[in-house]
Amino acid sequence: MHYGPAYDGNCWFYTTSTNRSSTWTGASQFRNYVLSSESQLNMSQSDWSSVWHGDIIQKMQSGQASHSLIITGVVYSSYGRSDLLVCAHSTNRKHVSLAQYYAGDKVYYHVN
Repeated sequence: MHYGPAYDGNCWFYTTSTNRSSTWTGASQFRNYVLSSESQLNMSQSDWSSVWHGDIIQKMQSGQASHSLIITGVVYSSYGRSDLLVCAHSTNRKHVSLAQYYAGDKVYYHVN
């Protein structure tokens, strides 16, 4: 947690629904924070072939992050890595196929 004033975009925390940073609940705000010099999250932008359990995917629409997903699994076939499993909240999803959930533009983040 990186505490600061409630609804501030330069920190990352959640205490209660009225005492939280905008970066905790807003996808674009989270992306801006992760990419900023203020970030205390040890994350780096990655790609589909390198992310793992606990890493984050952001759905992108018109160049803006619209939703954040948590990777909960990696699926392999006889040809190698074939899909990622994710959890999401706006429409509750638990351990679902990323390929079936969202086929649009995405950005991947690895938690170092």
